[in-house]
Amino acid sequence: MGLTNNMTLLTSNSTAPLLNKVLLIIGTLLPINSALSGWQLVGETPVSRYFTDMTTIKPSGDKRTVMMYQNLRFKRTSDGAVSIEAKLEYDCRYKMHRMLTATAYPGPNLIGNKLKSKAPGNNWNPTYKISRFMLTAVCSVPSSGKLEIKTY
Repeated sequence: MGLTNNMTLLTSNSTAPLLNKVLLIIGTLLPINSALSGWQLVGETPVSRYFTDMTTIKPSGDKRTVMMYQNLRFKRTSDGAVSIEAKLEYDCRYKMHRMLTATAYPGPNLIGNKLKSKAPGNNWNPTYKISRFMLTAVCSVPSSGKLEIKTY
């Protein structure tokens, strides 16, 4: 009985302020996490961290479209962008990609009012080894659109 009373006093006196702070932090972060809940970190380069929502992958033959966003490590001087959301198309056969749409934001994780940014071009670009992780992740989804788990 004394142990229970001592534990109750210890919990209520010393950890209550800490617990309140932890709950406040969690409550603050929940809206961000739920807004970005489908996004997963898929890789990074010296200039950005890349996130994608694997549920947005749409296969068509050797090509895949996907939504992604990147957090830039440095603010872009041309428009002040810190994060960019884009719809990309990947050619899995030729290891190429092109940007179909792009929207820039002044804060990380797509926070803030949309910035006016340059329209993406229609040109196909080689996907270099330094950013091949996006191509690998997207092209891992078969043409059928259904992932298969094989057991041996």
